[in-house]
Amino acid sequence: MSYALDLRLENQTDGDLEVVIPKGTVFEGVETTRRVMQNLKTVAEHRLTLGPRLVVTLHLEGRCINGGLPAPSNWRMQPTVFVQR
Repeated sequence: MSYALDLRLENQTDGDLEVVIPKGTVFEGVETTRRVMQNLKTVAEHRLTLGPRLVVTLHLEGRCINGGLPAPSNWRMQPTVFVQR
């Protein structure tokens, strides 16, 4: 089943930034009130050039990766260093 997350990116520099979010990037839940959290991985690669001082929100499609855990619903999430193939 597919889910989605919104990722806010902000360029705090005076130059362009080339941003790549690889397919399979893992986002983990950061809610502290839950004992178990579902994690998501992106299903496609995303590339963009973010101009100076711009803020954008990307809508990323994802898949749950923790079998048996409840699906996320308006949970705060953060990217990890992990990419799942």
